[in-house]
Amino acid sequence: MREEAGTPTAASAAELAQGLALLGESQALLRQIMAGLVLQYHSLDVERCKLLAGPASTPGPQPKDMQAGASLLTLNALFGFQRQAQMLADQAAQAGGCPDRMDINLGAISILITLLRLFRLCGPQPAQASAPLETAEELAEPVI
Repeated sequence: MREEAGTPTAASAAELAQGLALLGESQALLRQIMAGLVLQYHSLDVERCKLLAGPASTPGPQPKDMQAGASLLTLNALFGFQRQAQMLADQAAQAGGCPDRMDINLGAISILITLLRLFRLCGPQPAQASAPLETAEELAEPVI
């Protein structure tokens, strides 16, 4: 029996389904990153409102909390893209090819940067730079 042109075989249908699933997952991960960007943008609006309101801060979520949430959304998406890149590289290696590991390495670096940013947002805040000048000068002078 001869296969007609344009009629997918079972193997090509499985590859097509896998490719479509990968694209769907990628779109979902990109939507997650966009949601993180929207949350980050909203944190800037909240910060602007707090600055305009003066010392009496408005109730509600703090901008740093929103930024941490945005970082978590981005981090989750980056882990998803990392998993995809690793899966594709493994498939290429199983097929006998030489996979390009650059995407995997760049993804790991992106995850590391996002983790560092998240730790800085959630960690202890450095001392304020608004200390009086005399105090800063006293600390800088050696005691004899």
